[in-house]
Amino acid sequence: MPKASLIALLLGAVVLLTEIGVVPPGWRDLAFDLWETSSRSASPTGPNQPTSGREGAEGAAVAAALRQLPRIRVENEYAKGYSREDWPHWVDEDGDCINARHEVLLSESERAVEYSPDGCRILTGLWHDRFTGQVFLQAEDLDVDHLVPLAEAHRSGGFRWDRTVRAAFANDLDDPRSLIAVGASVNRSKGDKGPEDWLPPEPIFVCEYVANWVLVKARWNLSMDERERVAVANILEDCGPSS
Repeated sequence: MPKASLIALLLGAVVLLTEIGVVPPGWRDLAFDLWETSSRSASPTGPNQPTSGREGAEGAAVAAALRQLPRIRVENEYAKGYSREDWPHWVDEDGDCINARHEVLLSESERAVEYSPDGCRILTGLWHDRFTGQVFLQAEDLDVDHLVPLAEAHRSGGFRWDRTVRAAFANDLDDPRSLIAVGASVNRSKGDKGPEDWLPPEPIFVCEYVANWVLVKARWNLSMDERERVAVANILEDCGPSS
């Protein structure tokens, strides 16, 4: 099936599932953004379009985030009641004994991985940490980061969710922006901070990181407080093609 036809089919399915409340409302807008991005990528590269694959992906993410940002509600954070135990994570949803953490490690390794003897865990591979630009060979040196931290999701509307939705967010393998493998030390320096208080030390990933932050929040219908929204907007404007 041609790529455009497949995306159109998926778009229709997302719209239908949104209408009947099966998936979060933000998915519909993100599906339209994917359709627009796909349509543009099918056109010949013009003189003002980036030719690098990375630059093209970053530019598309920034453009999509700028479209989504005005649709995100602005409200004060809800600071009470967060408990990490209320967000079940690293579950094995498909029953293949490889949980969500190791599924991410498997998908992001740039060479064949080595499994544990039982075949359920990833031990070695090759990973580029986008937060720092460092390369890692041992899975134990990596964290799988929730791009929007669980505590931030709680403060931004997730406190209203039931345990099932929280588990879906915490183990989201459907959107590659949601979970990424990064060095354990830099992930712990990030903690539960948003872009207004923390940015990746690797400058070339900052624009994509902030764009992905917006797109994950939009997908899950999460809010921003005013300080976060202003910081994110300023960074994305600086990332635009005219900057």
